Amino acid sequence: MRLGEETDRSGRHYYTAKPGESRPWKKIVAWCAQTYGPPSGPDNRWHRNDIVKGGKLWFRDKQDLVWFSMKWS
Repeated sequence: MRLGEETDRSGRHYYTAKPGESRPWKKIVAWCAQTYGPPSGPDNRWHRNDIVKGGKLWFRDKQDLVWFSMKWS
């Protein structure tokens, strides 16, 4: 799993996690939705990018990233 910090196109700061292709993406997204609420967009607590070779999760709060990494590392 790769963790990082990024800024989106509008200048908002995020903490990111890229779990990797071997992780159960659907289970991860379901857990995040249950834990953090719906992943609607950049104004919410978290959102995701689904791509063919894995995806990336974007968290507004560093503590949410820490909690996520404890669960899925």
